[in-house]
Amino acid sequence: ESIISGAIPNGIPGFDPNIDKPDYNPKKAKALLSEAGIPENLPLTITVISNGSVPPSALALQSYLIDMGFDTSIEQIAPSARGKILKGDFDMTIQAISMDFPDPWIIFNFAFNSETIGYGNFSRYRNIEVDQIIKKADSILDHSDRIEQYRIAHKMVMNDNPTIILYQVDRTIAFQKNIKGLLYNFSQPLTYNVEDLRRVSISNMEKNQ
Repeated sequence: ESIISGAIPNGIPGFDPNIDKPDYNPKKAKALLSEAGIPENLPLTITVISNGSVPPSALALQSYLIDMGFDTSIEQIAPSARGKILKGDFDMTIQAISMDFPDPWIIFNFAFNSETIGYGNFSRYRNIEVDQIIKKADSILDHSDRIEQYRIAHKMVMNDNPTIILYQVDRTIAFQKNIKGLLYNFSQPLTYNVEDLRRVSISNMEKNQ
């Protein structure tokens, strides 16, 4: 896993490498909270969907928030009770997005489009101008012009800061050098093209080198 600086991760068109990555500074955070009039030991609940153990990301957030002075607890709910989150009935929650295909359309239409509030837009973010840009981008055929619209929307979303971007999952695939035909599928990282895989004998590999 790697920390990312914006809503568009590296490898997706529209990625902006110039956005600063967040740093862990509980002392500065506590000072900002005090300046904003937030009292110490304020109760804060992280609501997470889980069928078993508490997700490590929730435990890490709990630790960070405690360091900042919040009286932080974790509430686990079953997937069947996710309606609680979709209704916005939480203090803080965690959302993950899987990229079915490498395009910012997924991120913006599921996480930041007001039309998906109550479905994918967990933060219930609403910005009419961002909505208009998303619709405009979807109507543009030229790839460069389309991605530029998403860059504009990205800057606006990051300025509004409706959600805290945490990390991007990096996957590593190990296979022997005599295995040929493996294609990594960005949109389905745990699905392999087994019908195309083949084992090449070491002797044949040496002959071809």
